[in-house]
Amino acid sequence: MNISELQNDIIKKVLSIGDKDFLESFKEMLSIKSETNLYELSDFEKKMVSESQSDYENGNIINHESVFNKNKKWLEE
Repeated sequence: MNISELQNDIIKKVLSIGDKDFLESFKEMLSIKSETNLYELSDFEKKMVSESQSDYENGNIINHESVFNKNKKWLEE
């Protein structure tokens, strides 16, 4: 069973639980787990975020519509 299948299986089981106290405890357990399991960016990812922030601050941005139109034109070629 892959991760996606496992997540879906857990979701189905949680949806069938009607015990509010149990669900609150389960939610708290998940919150604790997600807080202690933070994703750490690689050096490359940190560099990309930093460059993106600099681009934004310097006005080097392209709006969504322009990017969409450029990609649409490219796909039509």
